[in-house]
Amino acid sequence: MQVGNVPFGRIALGNAAALRGAFDRGASAHKATVGVMLRTMESLLLFQGGQRTARRNAWDSVCADRSRARARAEASDILERLSTAEKPVRVGG
Repeated sequence: MQVGNVPFGRIALGNAAALRGAFDRGASAHKATVGVMLRTMESLLLFQGGQRTARRNAWDSVCADRSRARARAEASDILERLSTAEKPVRVGG
């Protein structure tokens, strides 16, 4: 039996090979899609959690720096006031 100029069996084998190739590409594409999806989900879930932690750590650092700056300014003011205060005059010295 012939279909066009090609024997029927040859078309069937050619189609089977084409179908097998398409299936293989589809399966690997499916695996790649699932892998990409899982990596995306992981990065979204873990990265945002990591980003929240990083932001929290950064804010804690900013607060600690501000606290140290206030303490340093207060100490500087106290030392300045002490240095400008009247010094006792020594008699007979």
